[in-house]
Amino acid sequence: MPGGRGEVKFVFHSSENRYMGKIIGIGTGRGIGLMFILMGLIIMLITMLGYYYPPLRKVEIELPDAT
Repeated sequence: MPGGRGEVKFVFHSSENRYMGKIIGIGTGRGIGLMFILMGLIIMLITMLGYYYPPLRKVEIELPDAT
């Protein structure tokens, strides 16, 4: 249903939003696209931070198997 309550809209009014509008477009449904891009970047950042944390990286080696 176009224009429904659950729809995320992306409307630009400032220079930052105009820049994002050039990448993902503007209008109906673009807000959810922006959310997917941001969440993907956040997940990649968390994964990289976890890789550089030695106790987490070595957990398979240091913990004994549960038997």
